[in-house]
Amino acid sequence: MTEDKLNQVRPLARGTLRLQSDERLLKLFRRGVDPAFDELVQRYRAALVGYAGSIAGTDRAEDVVQESLVKAHRSMKAERDMEPRPWLYTLVRNTALNDVRDNRKHRHGDLTESAGGGSTPDDLAEQRERFAAVLAAVEAEEGKLAPKKRAVVEAALLCFAELGYAATSTRAIAQRAGVAEATIFRHFESKADLLIRLVRPMALSLIVPALAEAQTIADSAAGDPEAMVRRMMMARLAFADRYAPLVRILLQELPVNPELQGLLQDGVIARLTGFAEAMIAREAAAGRIRPIQAGRFLRILASCLIGYWITRSMIAPGHWDDAEEVAVMAGIFARGLAP
Repeated sequence: MTEDKLNQVRPLARGTLRLQSDERLLKLFRRGVDPAFDELVQRYRAALVGYAGSIAGTDRAEDVVQESLVKAHRSMKAERDMEPRPWLYTLVRNTALNDVRDNRKHRHGDLTESAGGGSTPDDLAEQRERFAAVLAAVEAEEGKLAPKKRAVVEAALLCFAELGYAATSTRAIAQRAGVAEATIFRHFESKADLLIRLVRPMALSLIVPALAEAQTIADSAAGDPEAMVRRMMMARLAFADRYAPLVRILLQELPVNPELQGLLQDGVIARLTGFAEAMIAREAAAGRIRPIQAGRFLRILASCLIGYWITRSMIAPGHWDDAEEVAVMAGIFARGLAP
């Protein structure tokens, strides 16, 4: 950094940097203000270490994050559109998965070992990440799980995902967990209670960050409805991938489970509708979109995104270019089929 730039930075004390948005810190860093990158690191490092640990193992987490931050320092200088927080998480995720593949001794325990011996290392690494995310969300809601309770939660997650809720008995869960069936009822009132307590943390993990993230995206993409929809879809697609085991369970059980329907309707959809109403009103007032009922807007958006996720994750898994597919969906959503 030149002396002139250092002189510009000195008045920008650490306390001032803490008040800046992620996007503002990125702009400052690209202008040569290195302390802005340090502030971004300090803001998310602890969470990134925890995230890396859930994939590569706690003994590898620090090294994975350090390697990721070296890459980030180099890559973030490029003048390209990015949201710093999700981009950092994506970078750590990819680095952690590579670390798992390169260090087979760290690859898998517990859940992934019961998934079947035919899985490849890449499959197992992906699966470990997804189940770890679900377990972390449950522990955030209920506190650290005792070993037997954790075994029950893991077994239920596997059984519900593989067999469906209706076809899974508490006896099957107990057998898979290696505990007495009575152990389940010491921790959960019923099989239904177990399901709800698996899903509720995911709903909470969805709604609070989703609203904050959606507001950030709406503010940064104001004036460009297509870019706004594209970024929101990419963010929710990443969320669905992270919680894939529970998303599959939800898709199976929502049509027949009124309690789950109520949980999502009251806990998630109602709050997202309020955000959508404000965003639509702002964009419509500026003449950038035509007025549309918020509930209808969310239904159409969810239908596109869920349909795509089911196709590429369950019906025809393989190599899909998410960015390209989402860009097409967002274009149709914003402009219809007009050329």
